[in-house]
Amino acid sequence: MRRRSSTTKFDVASEKDLRNITCRNYGSWIELPPEIPDIGPIYDGGVCIVSDQIFPGDQRIFYGPPGNFTKSVAEYVAMQLGLMEIPVIGLNKDVLYEVDSLEDMDEAVQASYFQTNDSWNAYYVGLFFNETDGETVPQNLQYELRMTKYWFTEQLYPFLQIPGPRNYPTWLDPISGFYNMDGFTLVQSLVDRFFISTLTGDPAYQEDYEIETQMYPYPPYVQDNGMSQLYGSALPTFVVLSLVLLSPSLIKSVVHEKETGVRELIKLMGMDSWLIWLGWFFHSLIIILIVSGLITLMLKLELTSQDSGGGKLPAILAYSDGSLVWILLLLYGISSIAFCFAIASFFSKPTLATSMGILLWLTSYFIPRTIMDYEYNTMTLTPKILSCLLPNMALTWGFRIIAMFEGRNPPCILALGVQWSNSWATGNPRDQLTLGMVLLMLLLDTFIFLLVTWYVDQVSPGEYGVPEPWYFPFMDNLNLSRGEWTPDIIDKALLKRCLNEVIPQDKPPTRL
Repeated sequence: MRRRSSTTKFDVASEKDLRNITCRNYGSWIELPPEIPDIGPIYDGGVCIVSDQIFPGDQRIFYGPPGNFTKSVAEYVAMQLGLMEIPVIGLNKDVLYEVDSLEDMDEAVQASYFQTNDSWNAYYVGLFFNETDGETVPQNLQYELRMTKYWFTEQLYPFLQIPGPRNYPTWLDPISGFYNMDGFTLVQSLVDRFFISTLTGDPAYQEDYEIETQMYPYPPYVQDNGMSQLYGSALPTFVVLSLVLLSPSLIKSVVHEKETGVRELIKLMGMDSWLIWLGWFFHSLIIILIVSGLITLMLKLELTSQDSGGGKLPAILAYSDGSLVWILLLLYGISSIAFCFAIASFFSKPTLATSMGILLWLTSYFIPRTIMDYEYNTMTLTPKILSCLLPNMALTWGFRIIAMFEGRNPPCILALGVQWSNSWATGNPRDQLTLGMVLLMLLLDTFIFLLVTWYVDQVSPGEYGVPEPWYFPFMDNLNLSRGEWTPDIIDKALLKRCLNEVIPQDKPPTRL
């Protein structure tokens, strides 16, 4: 883990740097003696050497629609990349291929990559110009540029968001990162300059102008090599699986109580129904308190090596407030108990209820996460909030937000890690969901599931219970002024009369 306490700034990449970087994909950049002039692909004393004997591979440039203008553009790009004739060195290679449509070009770029014998040095470029028939020079330049590999252009942001610059410099490209490494920037600049030169008739645009690139500065951050995002993706799965045994044990116990009539027997002894549910709630809450405390402790625990100079193993969530993480786990556990109550209220057979409980517990996590996780960065706030109606998904988004804050550094506007002070702030400017919203949704989940449990338990109390009509919430339960009696009072009155018939009040029972 590396902390960057100051703004990261990047060096300027000159056009010679870009040509050198691009050349590594299919050839070798050679510095030539000063007496050799800059001709064709020879640029600032350097040239890209492409040879099948030295670097076996396939290089192609697809262009369309076929015509003199599009062919001249493709020839110029190929020559500047060192893929065609080099006058001084004498190398020549046929790399130009015509295509009739954009679909044909896309298929050709993809297919030729897989058809090559050695894909390490395979390099393909596709150029398709829209507002021209291929012969005439268009007044407005609009073209499609395709490169080898899959660029994920349908995503505005990467699926796995790692703290730090998106295209961080590497040993292959110490200047400008992976974006310039494949030559996209250089090829785009070459096409644009050739078009301007052809349209104006001034060759200076090809000879005297060059491109320079520089990455935007990046604010302070903590570079953990993607570990925070890995934890944000893996932790929800571990927590869901760690509580998977809560679902069958709780559901089976509650439904078994209904099946055997024990619940109705307890109610006949004078205990209210809500007290029975409260007892099961506290029984499960003890487990949740222990489990959530242990998980929080493991997430915040920092290990120190016993060997001198062995260093420390940082905590998984090193910067977030432990109490906030514990509250998240606690509310998740409480909503999970209510979720199990709601499932149990629909069944009267323990075996069936247990099987369905496990199935619903797992599917309420894996199916929506599989569908939504990949599209999280492009989703609006509404589907994220609605998905939080499932406790497992609320926990998933909660840990994702925590992982975003773990990469923050103190000099930023928001504090490092998720704290109580920033619980209503978004993890990044592109997201609208906050941890505070997730906590409120867990409370709402608990209320909704308990409401469902209360209603279903009244209309379907089991074989030994007395069911209420489905519309009972809209009935007047008791209005003594009009002489109306509730079903509960009627039941107690009947019970008292029955007991008086069996056991006279003037003769107390001799044996209980």
